[in-house]
Amino acid sequence: MPFIKGVKNLHIDKNEVLRYLGYRSTPDKLTERLMDECILEIEEDKSAGYEYKVFDIEVTTDEITILNTLIRLSGSDISKHLKHSSKCAIMAATLGSSIDSRLRYYKKTDIAKACVFDACASAAIEGVCDYIENKIRLWAFEKYGLSITSRYSPGYGNLPLSTQGHMIGLLNASIRIGLTATENYILIPSKSVTAIIGFIDKNNEEFNSSCENCNISQSCLYKKGGDYCGHSRIVR
Repeated sequence: MPFIKGVKNLHIDKNEVLRYLGYRSTPDKLTERLMDECILEIEEDKSAGYEYKVFDIEVTTDEITILNTLIRLSGSDISKHLKHSSKCAIMAATLGSSIDSRLRYYKKTDIAKACVFDACASAAIEGVCDYIENKIRLWAFEKYGLSITSRYSPGYGNLPLSTQGHMIGLLNASIRIGLTATENYILIPSKSVTAIIGFIDKNNEEFNSSCENCNISQSCLYKKGGDYCGHSRIVR
């Protein structure tokens, strides 16, 4: 399966932006205006990109082996998440470095706009991840007649953040979409996500919210409807 890069017609959900901003009611006019400005800037940026690739895997109780590679994913939580899977998709997505540059600029010149821009960018990368997930869902069904799990990112449960580097390497994402990780495993550009999605038989499909294993699940402010945060906690 070829790598795919580029996101067309990026759309940012205002309700998601308000959720990231912590609003429980209608925002004031200033916030509305800033949201419109920031959404337009991000949607017109055109530098968002993504990659994904499908691998055969072998699952044990505390480790996932990605076959035909040297990569093993450690942790009982990821093993539980992929317990019904024999294949998985590894994905990476980013809004690009220009979004980081604009955010740094607004932090120096307009704190209010910086806060709104940050929330809009978080909602945007969440939208990109949803877009990729739907592409993977379609691929799994058309190619194998399978369904998919929810996406699961390094840092959830006991899947180490260091897994970020392995995933970037497998996808050659540093070259393909300019995504790297620091020595502390923080993604650069900051509005980026790596994740794993299992392929499963639809008869075994289980709702498997990544929040159930997240170490800040009880205090998370970003849960949708009190149930789950949307699977991209590390994007903040």
